[in-house]
Amino acid sequence: MSVTPAQFAQGRKVFVLDCGGCHTLTGHDTHADGGDLGLLRLTEAQLISFARMMPTPPIGARQLRAVAAYVVSVEQAEPHTKALGTKKS
Repeated sequence: MSVTPAQFAQGRKVFVLDCGGCHTLTGHDTHADGGDLGLLRLTEAQLISFARMMPTPPIGARQLRAVAAYVVSVEQAEPHTKALGTKKS
């Protein structure tokens, strides 16, 4: 699936606000409490299912799709363009 710039931005925002407290997205072990999602190589459908089980406030279907598309697109990016994640200290 191709991710539009708007969908990428929405997904990144959701990741930072709702996922980044426990997960990173670097493609290597960062010792984040919830692990680095870039290591998992999940599909969008798998990520949506995974996100529904997370202990965050419920997020809507559009946001779930956007964050899943964002994570997959970052996983597929060249290593030098990967997001650094946002693990909170």
